[in-house]
Amino acid sequence: MLGSPGCFIFIFLLCQLTGPAASRTRKELVGALGGAVTFPLNHSVNEIDSIIWIFNTTTLVTIQPNMPDGQANIIVTQNRNKERVGFLQGSYSMILSKLKKKDSGVYRVEIHSSSLQHPFTQEYGLQVYEFIEEKKRTDNQQETLNYNPPSGETAEYDTVSHLNKTVPEENLVNTFYATVQIPPKMEKHDSLPTSPDTPKLYTYENVT
Repeated sequence: MLGSPGCFIFIFLLCQLTGPAASRTRKELVGALGGAVTFPLNHSVNEIDSIIWIFNTTTLVTIQPNMPDGQANIIVTQNRNKERVGFLQGSYSMILSKLKKKDSGVYRVEIHSSSLQHPFTQEYGLQVYEFIEEKKRTDNQQETLNYNPPSGETAEYDTVSHLNKTVPEENLVNTFYATVQIPPKMEKHDSLPTSPDTPKLYTYENVT
């Protein structure tokens, strides 16, 4: 009993997808701006005629591994990429260095072989990020002591600086001092009693 034509078509498509030339799942890669990234290439193709690395729709590198002299012929299509493209020793996994933001995108490698009906393909997605180091901040703040002198007095305030440094003799009690000086001359007011002109020392607790 012969099967339906639809069954034969399904089996044909299944055989095409299960061969070694079937496309793999895209591999997502991340690179740092100015750094390097490796595109790992794993395959089981024995007789390789050529390997082509493609970025979006632009051919980056064409490799002919089986040359008469035993050396691979590597052709980088764009001069600006010649110093940026390399390969792992004993492998055709591509290394892209001096990464730029515009290097983000889709990469694809194709392995062509006379033993394969369709080329072996592998896709990669690359995202290039800029890593920003958090700037160190020095906490150096100045505070002015708020003191309202009685009417007729003029106060001078000392500025107290809080630095990220430890002062052993003062840090033990967590206290700072400010001197408020009253000048020897006072404005004359009939409603105010006369008092001796004496400097005063005020101590303020630093409550944290």
